[in-house]
Amino acid sequence: MDRYQHSMERAYRWRNGLEERSVDCKNTPANAPAAILAARLFRRRGDAADLEWAKRIYAWNKDNSADPESGFVWDGMNRLGNGEIDKDWAFTYCQGVFIGAGLE
Repeated sequence: MDRYQHSMERAYRWRNGLEERSVDCKNTPANAPAAILAARLFRRRGDAADLEWAKRIYAWNKDNSADPESGFVWDGMNRLGNGEIDKDWAFTYCQGVFIGAGLE
């Protein structure tokens, strides 16, 4: 299994319904809020599985969407069906939800 396939299996997909090829798009706006939700569920219920879920999703985002040199968090990967990070899509909300997930 290559890195792309492995990393795609650990994240939630985003599908906007407008492009058939976006079916396997994984992005920060879908995954960082899921990490926030999982962390909050852990605090409320105390279920260790929720904490592991939060850590797994956050780690996926950090490993696949955050630029290790600049710290910039990219929107997502595979929007065009090529397995690449969308470096031409830059949005401030990606920074916000990623920071929020890290703080949770």
